[in-house]
Amino acid sequence: MRTFLPFLLSMVFFGLSYWSGPLWFLAFFIFPPLLFGMRMVVSKAVFTVFLWGAFVGTLFLLIGLPPLLDAESEVFGAATAFDPKLIARVLGIFAVAAGIFGGVFGIMFVALKLVARKIPHEPLILFVFPALWVVSELVIRVVTFGFDWWFVGIPLVAIGLFRELAGIFLGVPLLSFITVFSGSILYACCVFRPLTRIPLFYISLSLFGLIIFFLYGVMLHERISAEYPAGLPSVAIIQPNVKFPDTFPIERDENYGPLIKKALTRNVQTIIFSAQIVSPVTTESKLSKDFWTQTLGKTLIETDATVIFYIPVKTEGGIILQTMFALQHGEVVGKYKKEILFPVSDYRPGGFYKYLFDKPVGYSITPFVPADAAEKNGLLTPDGIFAAAICNEPFSPKFLNRIKRMGAPILVVSGSDRPFLSNFIFRGTLRMAQLRATEAHVWLFRAYKTGISAIISPGGDIVQRLNRGERGVIYFGEGAGFVEKF
Repeated sequence: MRTFLPFLLSMVFFGLSYWSGPLWFLAFFIFPPLLFGMRMVVSKAVFTVFLWGAFVGTLFLLIGLPPLLDAESEVFGAATAFDPKLIARVLGIFAVAAGIFGGVFGIMFVALKLVARKIPHEPLILFVFPALWVVSELVIRVVTFGFDWWFVGIPLVAIGLFRELAGIFLGVPLLSFITVFSGSILYACCVFRPLTRIPLFYISLSLFGLIIFFLYGVMLHERISAEYPAGLPSVAIIQPNVKFPDTFPIERDENYGPLIKKALTRNVQTIIFSAQIVSPVTTESKLSKDFWTQTLGKTLIETDATVIFYIPVKTEGGIILQTMFALQHGEVVGKYKKEILFPVSDYRPGGFYKYLFDKPVGYSITPFVPADAAEKNGLLTPDGIFAAAICNEPFSPKFLNRIKRMGAPILVVSGSDRPFLSNFIFRGTLRMAQLRATEAHVWLFRAYKTGISAIISPGGDIVQRLNRGERGVIYFGEGAGFVEKF
């Protein structure tokens, strides 16, 4: 029990800092108790050390599971909560995931034990351990989903200086290194007694480097302007707070119609709809001005504003792609086909989840592969102002590289956090959007059906927002912008 408690306390700090934004600072307290527990086990036999590492890895996994499993019933297909097959699959997927997390952490614990024989204690704790931890997280990312999701550094995204540092150096893994490094310094200050010359030298050197790094982040964040450039278009973001329209064209729908009418009266230059506005798949051959009129309505077709939305489109080759369109007077001026699928979604379970959840009745989305096509993918407007992403693509580092290459000043992220029900997930996806806006130095216009929709500055600050469960329109252009709720 004496060995177990430090690890448990460490994971509690991690869970609180990760899932509760205001408690982000608790991330710095994850590692003092964890290192204290590791000190008690690394002197044991190699296999015992591995088992303790596997135990910590399993705890690490458990902290993140509950919000991900809090999903709409349709995700689980026809299965009920007490379906033996579903329970067996849940246990099976947990066993596989625990094997990966536990195996990686077990190897990390053993590696630390072996390295400790050759490296003095001070650099081992302050430098080697943070590096080993980040490498372990990267291995887990590669083996599982390839997404920046379950990193100990992600709580730091709440603060601007850390977002800026991530944007300059290595992204989320750097934030994890800062978190582990800071925790290691705290541990060293408490354990390295008495503070003789050598421990004091290492601690002072580490603190000096950390403080300089933090000050650099502050300077970077202060230099980012939160003023919207005069040459960029004004926008209206529609958040209907419903899954899909009941009536077409959508300008006649009771949920969409009033929002569209209000947006048009503001004479904005761009209207952005959240997530897909049509549930059934549309074949590519049907896409025409008449189809857009039947879907959107005559008013939206005749307006001078650029209208942005996405729908599932079936190509001539028979595959289905989530495709975002930019229309001007009913003509397509740009489109983006979704390249990266989230590990679990209401249209195609992926990664380990495909073994847990049934495919829904209907259709499955295929990711677009630019290398297999001659067309360019990503820019929504010919003037190069708008780039695009669909749903939770911002969790992928690959997405970030594409946005940087595009060079567009505005990124439109349209999607929905369905089928998740937990507020933790909603806040977590918004947090990642803040980080990506900072890393790519773009204005990010986030349109999500049931929230959270937001205007995010290139510094990652939220300028305007509509929360989960709210229905309304975000207006933004020159000036501060405002929100109109219904």
